[in-house]
Amino acid sequence: MTAFANSLPFEALPRSFQDAIVITRGLEVDYLWIDSLCIVQDDREDWEREAAKMGGIFQGAFVTIAAASAPGPNHGCLFDLPLNPSHEFPLPNGIDGSGNGKLYVKRVLADPTTMGRGLANMPIQKRGWILQEMLLSRRVLHCADSQIVWQCHSLVESEDQFTANTIASDWISRSLQKYSGLVTFTKGFTAGGLSAPFTNGDLSYAVTDVPLPNFNFPNQGYGKFTWWMWMMNHSSRSLTFYDDSLPSLAGIAALYCRLTGEEMVGWMPKEDLPLHLSWHSGGATWASSAQDERQPSWSWTVVRPQDRGMILTKNFNQDYIGGFFPSFAHMPFVGSRIDVFWKAHVDEIDISWAGQPMVSQLVSASLTLRRVSWPIPGIGTFMDGAVVRSPSRTDPCCVKILYFDFVGIPVDGAGQLMELLLWVGFKQGQAVIVSFAMLIEPLDMMAEHRGARHYRRVGIVERWWMCDSSKRAMAEAFILERLHVLDKVVIV
Repeated sequence: MTAFANSLPFEALPRSFQDAIVITRGLEVDYLWIDSLCIVQDDREDWEREAAKMGGIFQGAFVTIAAASAPGPNHGCLFDLPLNPSHEFPLPNGIDGSGNGKLYVKRVLADPTTMGRGLANMPIQKRGWILQEMLLSRRVLHCADSQIVWQCHSLVESEDQFTANTIASDWISRSLQKYSGLVTFTKGFTAGGLSAPFTNGDLSYAVTDVPLPNFNFPNQGYGKFTWWMWMMNHSSRSLTFYDDSLPSLAGIAALYCRLTGEEMVGWMPKEDLPLHLSWHSGGATWASSAQDERQPSWSWTVVRPQDRGMILTKNFNQDYIGGFFPSFAHMPFVGSRIDVFWKAHVDEIDISWAGQPMVSQLVSASLTLRRVSWPIPGIGTFMDGAVVRSPSRTDPCCVKILYFDFVGIPVDGAGQLMELLLWVGFKQGQAVIVSFAMLIEPLDMMAEHRGARHYRRVGIVERWWMCDSSKRAMAEAFILERLHVLDKVVIV
């Protein structure tokens, strides 16, 4: 650092940095930000202070230069192949209606196996930090091996035209059109598999193949849905350093809060927190190998980065996608057609950081909730009487699914595990009552905080009861009348 205080020799820089300087000079821009140079990497205080500003830096930049094909800093931004300019041909009069049209033709250098697949397959899109940089940038210059791709809020265009999209960016609706399966999970009670549009594992679509997002959320539900889409996208990416997992989300969290006016609690939106707390592993047969003990058990961040993202399950000795973590398709935000008629009450949120929020170490994080009587005695018998069955109908009245957060949980832990009800709703179309409860176990039965005992989350319990629409009001009244507050619990 001392040697670079007065000058930074061009020859001493990695090739990607050298190329970025050449591009910046060519654009006649005065300043270039390279985070590994502008942030003192071995000074934790400087790193936290500057990392917290990263979102604003990319939002305010004139253009972001992306070394799209580079597996590392020594690969470069500019390709080694000779320039391949287009050739101009005048169009005969009358063809385009103007009389002075031109046709541009060039030889395609792209690999035929990757043509038309956009930017999603570029090495840079596998990196965790890149997600917030793509979401926050106003313009991006993607420097691939054989061509340059331009991306802004109006268009995406490559030199060979195989990647071209001028449709005004509507990130959410286009994502839903591309991946309609996201909100229509195949409800397999064994692996929680995703329906066909998601099975290719391409989670980069929403930030690569269309113009940069304009974040026009039609309603709050779309905003919450988008947050979880971002988290699932980020979870599918890799990071050089384990501890960068959450700081690399700080800019995205700040963006979400600015767009919605909400706050973040444990990397989840504070509004409707009980609904967000019902995140789960995405498969009833899958659980993380271990927890990150530095994270609160009630947040999805407790699952280690290497266990997030795509969940591969064995089927006839073949790997297949059993789901994606964190799983959120059951949450009543977009496309679920669930009317929530009860949700838990959060009394207190206590979170403290060692330094800058979201980029420093988490010191403590706890939630105090009111625990109600659940499951309700006799609900199965009551609900069974609320169903008009046809002679051919053999499906059960009640379905119970357990999603454990990590392996080694004692299922019959001598009555130690309890259910903390989070929310209950009526699912239209399927005509069922659905509930999600947090499965918790006591940490120290003698420790109390303001009259509440301490617990940790170990999983989620999902229940479905068939209920004819004509009996919906009666069923909801039956449940609401019996949800009595028992005590307060602290989840850490």
